[in-house]
Amino acid sequence: MFTPTWSNIHLGNHQRNLHQLYRYLKKYYTNSPETIELVEHFEGSIKTIQKDVINFLDTYTQENKHLDKTFKEKFYAIIDELATRIKTEENNLYTLYIK
Repeated sequence: MFTPTWSNIHLGNHQRNLHQLYRYLKKYYTNSPETIELVEHFEGSIKTIQKDVINFLDTYTQENKHLDKTFKEKFYAIIDELATRIKTEENNLYTLYIK
């Protein structure tokens, strides 16, 4: 039985929003192969980030899970990955949407 958790509900909503953005941009920029390629790159890379976040949450939201040095390293790696993603998304995809 599927048990909704914060991680899969929140990430599912985020994924739907991104999917709508990607679909819109692909449709709007149909005649621009470079833009389509950029959108597809972002579409693929977010899947990797989502897997990393879900794995992290699955590991460290277990009851009585000890938060060791690995937790800190993985946590900051995810924060860096998300910050980079947000910045590049804002500078590339959102500017396409605003046009």
